[in-house]
Amino acid sequence: MIWDYQAQLARRLLLWGLLSAGAGAWLLSGQAELWRGFGLQTLLWGLIDAVIALFSLRRAGKRLHLRVDLEESARERTSLRRVLRINTWLDLLYIAGGAALLILRGGQDAFAAGNGWGIILQGAFLLLFDGLHAWKIPE
Repeated sequence: MIWDYQAQLARRLLLWGLLSAGAGAWLLSGQAELWRGFGLQTLLWGLIDAVIALFSLRRAGKRLHLRVDLEESARERTSLRRVLRINTWLDLLYIAGGAALLILRGGQDAFAAGNGWGIILQGAFLLLFDGLHAWKIPE
């Protein structure tokens, strides 16, 4: 059922978010500006991913044990696929934005370079995450 899939997807995103936030906090406490920039992006994106995942888990959890409405389930499947596909395109923009920051400012500023690499990594992960989950939505 689509609600089980959404809960599974949310748990995976929560795990990534918490790992990212923890790693980002650790990197942010370091001395090297490159790693501090990378850590800042990793922390921020991790926190945002974790919040999104918690809201998704809450929403899916409300539906998990209710009677299955096939029409509602089909609408939700279509909606989830659309959201994940839109997110996949946005992820490409995030990667491009990180690369632009790296190119425009990374040569002069190690902190900016770290931020650029952090955005690229998070965008690349989300590109794979959203793309694979959109492709694997159960029928």
